[in-house]
Amino acid sequence: MKTKCVVAIIRESQLNQVIEALRDASIPGVTVTRIRGYGEYVNTFTRDTLEENVKLEIFVSEHEVNDVINPILNHAGTESQGDGIVAVLDVDELFRVRDRSSLS
Repeated sequence: MKTKCVVAIIRESQLNQVIEALRDASIPGVTVTRIRGYGEYVNTFTRDTLEENVKLEIFVSEHEVNDVINPILNHAGTESQGDGIVAVLDVDELFRVRDRSSLS
């Protein structure tokens, strides 16, 4: 079974809705990191053009990818530029630190 990493960059204001939707979908874990950056949308009304967002990283099996993507897409959007992105990455190897067991 292949492991995937779903990475999403979304508005911080949408984080609680997305986390609740992921829990409702029985997704067992997510890592959230506060980030700054810019993309297609740039706020030209400020000197600092970097926007504050959050990055979610979720490791799941290949057949669970849509169970992660759908709640994010359904709850992260505000229908405005700068709502974010979602990427699905292949994971070659994944290990649990506690017992050094391979999860991939």
